[in-house]
This record gives sequence, C-alpha cells and structure tokens, in this order.
Amino acid sequence: MLPTGNATWDVSCSPATPSDSDGDGVPDADDACPATVLPDEPTNGLKGARFSALGDGTFDSGLDRLDGLYTLTDTAGGSATDIIVSQGLGAGDLKFGLSRGALEDFIAGLASDAQPVSRAAPDGTISER
Repeated sequence: MLPTGNATWDVSCSPATPSDSDGDGVPDADDACPATVLPDEPTNGLKGARFSALGDGTFDSGLDRLDGLYTLTDTAGGSATDIIVSQGLGAGDLKFGLSRGALEDFIAGLASDAQPVSRAAPDGTISER
C-alpha cells in the first residue's frame, strides 16, 4: 500500500564494504598478498630501521620514530614476510626485520611512475629515498 498525502521518507544506504579476506585492511581487489598473516615478527626481534607488519595495518620498526610511517595500504597488503619472500631477500631480513631500503624499493616498484618515496616521520622530519 502506498502512502497518500505529504510523506517524508528517511532513507539512507551504506556503501558496500569491499571484501578483505585476510583482514589486513586492504580490499581484495587491491591486495597483492590476499593471504597475509599478521602480525609478522622477525625471529630475533626488530633491529634499527627494520620493519615488520602489525595487526593494525601499520609497520613497526626497531626505532620508535619510524613506527607507523608505512602501512599495508602502501605495500598493497604485503607484510614484511611477504615482501622478503617475494623479493628473494636474505636470512638477515627474516631474522631482524625488513630493511627500510627494501621496503621503500618495494613500495616504489608498485607505483606506476616509480617516483622516489617521501615520507614525513611522526616527528615531522621528511625523508626521501
């Protein structure tokens, strides 16, 4: 039955949530590593400017000033372990965490124009590689 007279309709729709099979915060359509397991931890703990992916979608480092500088969105869903394995990196990366240079090279390789990666650290300093 249709209402008659002056009716006000309050209709709201929520956009569909994209599928994220591995729960890393990167939609499957954009995820280069749809089976990422988080968090990934190096066998001997993080050392210096080395990284591992946390369950919150950010990368942790052995240096507090670099924590959260990179995200799984930056790496198209690839964790540190995913990147180490896919790039054939050495045992040192598995042992102490993904090196900053390897992480930035991977991110730059994902970009179609392969521009240098510039990031503002949480302390406001800018680094470019």
